[in-house]
Amino acid sequence: MGADDEDLVVEAASSDYHGGIPQVTSSFQPLPDTPVVDGFVVVSSQPSYVEIVAPADMPGGYQFSVHDVSGRHLIVVVPEGGVKQNETFKAAVLSNYDSGDLLSRGHSVPVGEWRDGTLNCCVHGCCHPQLCLTIWMTPLALGQILTRLRLDWLASPLPKSSSSSSTSSTSKDKINSSRSSNKQQEIWTAFRVLLLLFIGYQFLDTFFYYLTYDYIQGQYDPETKQVVYPEVVPAWASAMDALRDALTAAYLLLMLFITIRTRAAIRSRYAIPEKNCLGCEDLCCSLFCGGCTICQMARHTADYHKYRSSCCTETGLDYSSPQVV
Repeated sequence: MGADDEDLVVEAASSDYHGGIPQVTSSFQPLPDTPVVDGFVVVSSQPSYVEIVAPADMPGGYQFSVHDVSGRHLIVVVPEGGVKQNETFKAAVLSNYDSGDLLSRGHSVPVGEWRDGTLNCCVHGCCHPQLCLTIWMTPLALGQILTRLRLDWLASPLPKSSSSSSTSSTSKDKINSSRSSNKQQEIWTAFRVLLLLFIGYQFLDTFFYYLTYDYIQGQYDPETKQVVYPEVVPAWASAMDALRDALTAAYLLLMLFITIRTRAAIRSRYAIPEKNCLGCEDLCCSLFCGGCTICQMARHTADYHKYRSSCCTETGLDYSSPQVV
């Protein structure tokens, strides 16, 4: 891009933003030869600058794509200090899609809005692995989303590993503690924890059901062709049945809680504002359309057009897929 490209006014933000924080401290410093953003390698030269109206709150150093007034698709970086929604700012241009400088090999997670609508569950087909897993084993689909985003099973960020090289005894203790913590994180991923919760709930629910079946459930009488219920239910059977109901309620509330926190974490990470039910959109979507909400979160955090979905991996993506930023 030449000097004539400087200070162009970029139109309203497109929906094709790229998540991830690049390894630059300021957009006005010399750029690295090949900065990496969310799996995208940008081969950059000396950047020009464009004027942009921010589509959402974005941190300093954030790289995303926009269309300028001439229709070009540009990769730009937010200046140091970040910007607020609707703020006009100058951004350095890192690359131009149309020039062939960009080698796409990432998930292109959109920033500022969802990749698609909540009800677009069948956008990849009715037999898509992610959709099928959400229907059959919803907690496992939720666990895949949490694991790919590096969140724990309660949708809280995992602590960062220590990279200290100090040899003091105190530092060694901290490093050993960090390594132990990292090993536990690798073992107890969100997917594995929710898998165990799912299996445990199914086992206990089935156990209590058959334990009290003859005392609680009605029996079909072939002579009268009617369902006959026991006249007297033992106290222990009633207690077991109440315990089963309480277990189901606790399990469903926990899944609702995790879904709400996961959706809120995704909106926070990718600067997605609420559009409906302001103040309680995460709750409403998770409560009234939980399955569709989980499908939407999965589609938003992975580009299924480029990478295969899988029911049998902890991230819900093929092992060859790049990490989600």
